[in-house]
Amino acid sequence: MKKYTALAQTRHMCFVTLGLVAFITLADPKMATALTISATAIGSDTPSTAPSNVSVPNVDFLITSNPACTPTICSTTGDGIDENTTWTFDFQRDRKFPAFPAVPILSTAPRLISVRLTLTLTPKDPVITTDQVQIQGLPPLFELRAFVAAGLLRVGEKSTIQLDLLTGCTPTTSPQQVCLQRGQSPVDAIQSYTANDIFNIFASNGGKIPISYADDAIVSFARLDLQDSDVPAVCSENEVQVTGNEFIVLPDVYVTLPAAITENEQCKITFSTEAATSESAPQLLQLEYAFFFDPNEIPTPLRCTSLDGPVLTQVGFDETHTFISVVKHALALHGPEVIAPCVKSVFGGQFRLQRHCLVLECLTK
Repeated sequence: MKKYTALAQTRHMCFVTLGLVAFITLADPKMATALTISATAIGSDTPSTAPSNVSVPNVDFLITSNPACTPTICSTTGDGIDENTTWTFDFQRDRKFPAFPAVPILSTAPRLISVRLTLTLTPKDPVITTDQVQIQGLPPLFELRAFVAAGLLRVGEKSTIQLDLLTGCTPTTSPQQVCLQRGQSPVDAIQSYTANDIFNIFASNGGKIPISYADDAIVSFARLDLQDSDVPAVCSENEVQVTGNEFIVLPDVYVTLPAAITENEQCKITFSTEAATSESAPQLLQLEYAFFFDPNEIPTPLRCTSLDGPVLTQVGFDETHTFISVVKHALALHGPEVIAPCVKSVFGGQFRLQRHCLVLECLTK
């Protein structure tokens, strides 16, 4: 967890992560928009070279010879011929990572609708047509011959291609759609992955996805975008000081609830934030929600509501806490209304909050 500069100089440091989940009825699940998180890897298009039995680091990438290579067949590593390039996408670096996916404890089914891979490649051998991409732990994907046939990859030229790993095709149809295709690939190679396959790798690696590329190109840039189908998120890096026992609303972190409400739809609200205090004694931080009509005009006096009982956390020394609560009854809201998290220090201790995310996931009963 990030340690803030001003607090790092104090003698005592305390950290806490808060999470709140609440079920409320909303009229239109279509109000939700997709949440996308991204991770990148960067390297040189002219990496150093070494003998075939030596690995070559290329910034975020690692280049090794193909397992089948021998010194007589493959004399050099780093020349982009007959070698594997591996790297790991680390989504924890994305500030929206705490909100992705929303509430896995209560909603375990993956909702990935797009897994877009962007690769910048410099092909070094004509047999790049048989090159493959693979999420480590899953079967390799079919070959890139269709991208070569479409003129998107040429030997000796640096090019950027995109591929949706859920379809095995380019994300757009303009000027034409290009898809991975079967050639002389191994029997266990496939054309695309399922959302469940990718989500399981993502979850089991703590928000990281390891990738490998084989075998006749230099990989100098890679990006992976994960898009969740129905989990909108509002996130802010604004630093907030909590210095007393009166509730304050966190700025720029709110969602708007629609006017009509039925019993056929439900939404889950998740709030997360990082908190630190330099107080020497344990402190209590309390979370509630405020409902109002104009996000630019916070009402005075401010009224904050506990959705299903007080949400409190005791901040000790260098600790992380997670709280999840569920509202058992629908709220009788009259809107459209803004819902925003509000926090206070129970005993008046000082806190510093940063990196807040408010997530709204709509479901149909």
